[in-house]
Amino acid sequence: MPITRRQFELGIDDKVEELMQRIASYLEDHKDSAFSFEELKLALHTGPERGELGAIYASPRPEWHLLGPALERLVDLNVVSLRVVAGTGYYATGRYSLEDILSGKEDPYKRAS
Repeated sequence: MPITRRQFELGIDDKVEELMQRIASYLEDHKDSAFSFEELKLALHTGPERGELGAIYASPRPEWHLLGPALERLVDLNVVSLRVVAGTGYYATGRYSLEDILSGKEDPYKRAS
């Protein structure tokens, strides 16, 4: 199945993009907090029977082997910031919105002239 030209440029496919959107949306909704990998995995995996977050993110469960690569791309694109605190990596919102990156409005690889 073909991917879009922008997906090609970013090195992602539909599954990774969908997961990136879920992660970015969750972090945007919780701007005042930072989350570990396991906390993000739990928040994105929680079903409606397990509380409010599950009701919001009740779409099909992502493929968990893609969570690490999706987070790495988001950090690389500066959509998500990563900071290690006391030996644990925490993720929070970054400089750009994923929507702006996917639309081509922002290009984190472009150097200022």
